[in-house]
Amino acid sequence: MCIIRYVMSCIYYVHYQVCDELISKWSDMSGDDQHIPLGMHLSALVMKTLTRYAFGDYFNSDQAIYKFREDYDLVSSIRNKTA
Repeated sequence: MCIIRYVMSCIYYVHYQVCDELISKWSDMSGDDQHIPLGMHLSALVMKTLTRYAFGDYFNSDQAIYKFREDYDLVSSIRNKTA
């Protein structure tokens, strides 16, 4: 099997898992008029997909993703102040 196809299949599998989790989360939300923070959820979708693919199962929990996001935002703000 070509290495590119193998890598793409791994990325697809991880992305499919994360999207399935998001769909389940949205399905569990009650009420038609409930606000869905789309920007926050899609940002988390990208972060979860990339971190799970790169670092493995450590980022299966939402708490690990939120902590990573806080640290990322902190580093970004410090970097932007010094630039």
